[in-house]
Amino acid sequence: MRVRRRTLLAGVATLVAVSVPSGVVWTQYASAARMGPLTPAPGAATKEARPDIHLHVEHAGRLADLNVKLDGIDLTRRLRRVDDGFRLVGVPMADGRHRVQLRARSTGLFGGEVRRDWSFEVDTSVPPLVIAAPRGTWAPGSTVTGRTEPRAAVTVTWKGGRAAATPDATGRFRVPLELPQGLTRVRIETKDRAGNRRATFRVVRLDSVRPKIAAPTGWVRWQRTTASPTFGAAVSDATAVRYEATLDGEAAKAEPRPGGGFDLQMQDLGQGEHELVVTAIDAAGNRTAVRRRFGVDTTDTLSNDLTLGPGARGGDVRAFAERLQRDGWLKGSLPEVYGPRLIAAVERYQRRNGFEADGVARPAILAATAGKVVVVKHQFRAYVHKDGRVVASFPVAIGSPEFPTPTGSFTIVSKIKNPTWIPPNSPWAKGLEPVPPGDDNPLGPRWIGTSATAIGFHGTPADASVGTAASHGCLRMHFADVKRLYDLVEVGMPVEFQA
Repeated sequence: MRVRRRTLLAGVATLVAVSVPSGVVWTQYASAARMGPLTPAPGAATKEARPDIHLHVEHAGRLADLNVKLDGIDLTRRLRRVDDGFRLVGVPMADGRHRVQLRARSTGLFGGEVRRDWSFEVDTSVPPLVIAAPRGTWAPGSTVTGRTEPRAAVTVTWKGGRAAATPDATGRFRVPLELPQGLTRVRIETKDRAGNRRATFRVVRLDSVRPKIAAPTGWVRWQRTTASPTFGAAVSDATAVRYEATLDGEAAKAEPRPGGGFDLQMQDLGQGEHELVVTAIDAAGNRTAVRRRFGVDTTDTLSNDLTLGPGARGGDVRAFAERLQRDGWLKGSLPEVYGPRLIAAVERYQRRNGFEADGVARPAILAATAGKVVVVKHQFRAYVHKDGRVVASFPVAIGSPEFPTPTGSFTIVSKIKNPTWIPPNSPWAKGLEPVPPGDDNPLGPRWIGTSATAIGFHGTPADASVGTAASHGCLRMHFADVKRLYDLVEVGMPVEFQA
């Protein structure tokens, strides 16, 4: 069997050699039609609504039984034979994807079925172009951002430069630019796969240079003549500049100078060190900050209207430290500088007495530590302590057995001259009306309220009750005595009610 098969193949080869004596006869009978390039190419896009469909075919005459469909519609009769194949011209097409199917038979010795199936896209719409930035304002960097058709090409051109980007799947794009400082007109163009274009223009305002702050004025390391110094500096920039300022972490206001720069007037600064930060911000958002630490030391005399803070020094600091030491808040030697030991002592005092624990001795703290009021109930007497000694004492009426004066530590929370008496929410005051200031007012000429609920020092028309347990819990005093006590005490001063 193997021998016979080899013999048969050899005979066929001999027969072919004899039957096809020349190249002409071989081409005529053996060549098959071959498909060349397709227009539009498979997967391509065209902006023509009536695209020219060109089927490049080598040896097109060898095709028989040709059939062409466009989107399933037989258009074979509309095919035009050309030198290099066939063309389908003038067929209107809607935007979208279209499919071409070709079926034919190639004649000749090596002929056979010919099948081509491809698709392309018609897109006659101009792509959108929405610019998000620039917006016509100054910016520290030059970048064009926006939205267009996905897969479109975005190109930005300007005098002397060009940049491009491809949008993401949502059509958003970002094109960084390398532009000179100042104003530059740029052209932004989007071009989709079909060749449709749209363009627009923008002016980019580029300023990546930070403002320059010259040497500051009005600043010395220690302010010894005023607690309200003025700090300023000259500032230069190509655009308008605004200012942000903080003093010890709190917002402050820097006033712009007409010629460029700022001045900042500080008011009633506390004794001690302070930090001032002023930031110059130009129209593009570039920022330059100047930071200065300085101290205020305008007095050595302690008074309750001062503010003492970290870094303060001198006799006022020592006197304040003596108060804290006297009342047990500060241990050890007396400092001359408001440092960590004094800060910690003040914080302990603040936490214990309901103040914000920031370690700064403001007037309320100084007033509170300046002295205290001690009421010894069994003596029916109030004592005013100042700087470690009793400076005054007064007889008082305390609460009756039914309405006793509390025992414990409190603070003075209010001071009112010529108060109006308001009946308290208590059964004993039911049906009573408010009494305006005057001789018949149950509170007399002064009210000194404490943190004990509804308990305070006040004058009384019932003068004979002073020195007895006769009140509804308050401390009644003679008119002259309560006026003097009013002048001796401050809001925040401790009050102790002892048995």
